[in-house]
Amino acid sequence: MSGVRGFPEEFQTPGIIRKSEGIMKWLQFLKPAESIDYHRTKSIIDQSGSDDIIILDVRQPGEYEQSHIPGALLIPLPELPDRLAEIDPDKPTLVY
Repeated sequence: MSGVRGFPEEFQTPGIIRKSEGIMKWLQFLKPAESIDYHRTKSIIDQSGSDDIIILDVRQPGEYEQSHIPGALLIPLPELPDRLAEIDPDKPTLVY
């Protein structure tokens, strides 16, 4: 996969949320993930085209309605296992 400018290299390969042959790699949720601050997040979003990354909001709908990153996909965390098909497994994913 071609790299996404500004996106950490470790997340450009099968990462936090990836599917393999239709099966979620649950082990990824058990490993620590790198946290990035607001400035790095904004830089990644600004440098990447909207078609190059997925911004996944896992909060509740009320929180999303109050404020969210433009273009973010809302999938509340409890619904995530049932809605994995909505996430492109070939794109890096920012989750908040």
